[in-house]
Amino acid sequence: MTGFINKLLEGENTVTERDKQELLHALFTAHYHALVAAAYRLCSNRELAEDIVQNTFVVAQVRIDVLAAVDNQRAWLYKVMQNVIGDVYRRQKAME
Repeated sequence: MTGFINKLLEGENTVTERDKQELLHALFTAHYHALVAAAYRLCSNRELAEDIVQNTFVVAQVRIDVLAAVDNQRAWLYKVMQNVIGDVYRRQKAME
């Protein structure tokens, strides 16, 4: 992850797909368990909490360029997780 951040700080435009994947892996490793715990507190279902966090990291992978440019990546992940939870509950409500 350090190489990726250094490239961004230096204004280098040669950030590779591998750099992006390293960033995503580092964020996953650092924040997965805390995100699952936070999602569980909101939905009280372990499997659903894990699915929510999985979808959060899918969004992170799709929007990795945005995520890489954000100052507080942890906060960005939590906001995406909250949006995913909202999506889940809206779908559940629509199915009722």
